[in-house]
Parts: sequence; structure tokens; C-alpha cells
Amino acid sequence: MQDKQDPLQVIIKVTAPDGLNDALIGTIRPLLGSIRSRAGCLDCHVYQDAEHPEEMALLQEWETESAFAEHVGSRDYRYILEWMEMSDCTPAVTVSRELNRSGFEVIKKLMRVKQ
Repeated sequence: MQDKQDPLQVIIKVTAPDGLNDALIGTIRPLLGSIRSRAGCLDCHVYQDAEHPEEMALLQEWETESAFAEHVGSRDYRYILEWMEMSDCTPAVTVSRELNRSGFEVIKKLMRVKQ
């Protein structure tokens, strides 16, 4: 039996060309529900930077690498590639495995250390 691996996290950062923030968000927004419903998708959201609204990030979390591979071969992913091509600069892509998941307890612990 194979050991369970940590989820695969995928972050794609893009920068909208001048005046096309809404167009870039509008291109990716309709895909989110379809991506979230794919087998193995644990999470999928797009975020826009509050200080630099032209900067956006698509964050995805996949149960397994094979689930992500299936997604990469999907029709939805072709639209993600088109979304990336709209970026004003080369998109930044990060694929990683989570080694340790922690929550607010880490912040509380660090706050106690500072006091």
C-alpha cells in the first residue's frame, strides 16, 4: 500500500495589462466551479491584490499529482493557459507539496514568545 502524500498546491500569478483587470478576472471566474467539481480538487480560488489590483493569483489544491495531471489535460486547463497568456509579464507558477499544515495556533505561539 502506498503512503498518503500531502496535497499538491499550485499557485499561478499573473499581471493584467493596463485597464484589463476586470477582463482577466472575468476570464477565470467562470471556470472556478468546474475546476472545484473535478475529482481530486480540494480547493480553487482566484485572488486579487488589494494594493496592486492588476496582480492576481489562482490558488489550487489537489489531493494527488494524478488528479492535477488529469486537470492539466482538461478543457478547463486550456482556458487557464489562455488566461496566463493574457498576463502582462511572464506568469509565476509554483507547484509544491505541503509538508506541514498549521493554523492560528502557530500565530498564538509566536505571540506568546514575543511577550
